[in-house]
Amino acid sequence: MQWGEEKIIAGDTKLLYLLNCRFLFCLSNVLFAFCRYQLGGSFLLGVGVWVLVDPTGFREIVATNPLLFTGVYIILGMGGMLFLLGFLGCCGAIRENKCLLLFFFMLILLIFLAELAAAILAFIFREHVSFLKSSPHL
Repeated sequence: MQWGEEKIIAGDTKLLYLLNCRFLFCLSNVLFAFCRYQLGGSFLLGVGVWVLVDPTGFREIVATNPLLFTGVYIILGMGGMLFLLGFLGCCGAIRENKCLLLFFFMLILLIFLAELAAAILAFIFREHVSFLKSSPHL
């Protein structure tokens, strides 16, 4: 049964069915707006590739500091993951597939919790990362 089709359902069941359809329609439109993850992933991939292949500029700075060189590969990995995550969210929203949408939501929740944990750890160990302020390349 597609969105907008009428089906003869008795009483409260019909109301629940219509509310469920409207909720899924609204949810799919909201999740389709989350394609910014895909755009952000594309941007990170582009920046990572640019830093790796650029013969001047950033490559010299990155080559002198091994921590920054590893960071470029982390940016590439995160960009690829965000691109795939955005693609998964768009596919789930367009197809209105509950399984894909739930998987997308769980991945977004996992990323949020990881970012929260990283922020808490950065706050707790802020004295240990003070060398980043004095680094001449940053």
